[in-house]
Amino acid sequence: MEVVVNHISTRASDSSSEAKPNVISYLSTLSKKQIMKELGNVLLYPESYLMAIAEDAQIDDTEAKDMYTLSEWLADKGIELEKSGFHKLANIVSRKYRAVTGAAPRTITRPDDRGKWLIKANGFKKDELHILEEALMELKDKKIQS
Repeated sequence: MEVVVNHISTRASDSSSEAKPNVISYLSTLSKKQIMKELGNVLLYPESYLMAIAEDAQIDDTEAKDMYTLSEWLADKGIELEKSGFHKLANIVSRKYRAVTGAAPRTITRPDDRGKWLIKANGFKKDELHILEEALMELKDKKIQS
């Protein structure tokens, strides 16, 4: 059972008659602060926000240990990027992932080098790694053009 908040679209404020798309937030993917903000919005603006249980939502039962992070995927490929290049690639991956799946990548945690602190990163299943490949090619194309 998954609890979601649906941000009901309204007409755009400019002169165009196009409606903005609905945004669905899964509470299980949000931090405590973000959940409190969403609950406040649901209570304050009931005409614009709807909280419901998504019974038909497909539950992703892939364990975090079976998923790849962008850093792990790059290390497996033997690719090293500067910090700025890595962040550009991460932004491209996030944009492409949203375009393909319609949702944000799943956040998973990994221990740091000492095994003490948990590092949060986006996780990708094996069948989603093609998105990372496409993003890497796009980054290479941008570097060649500039």
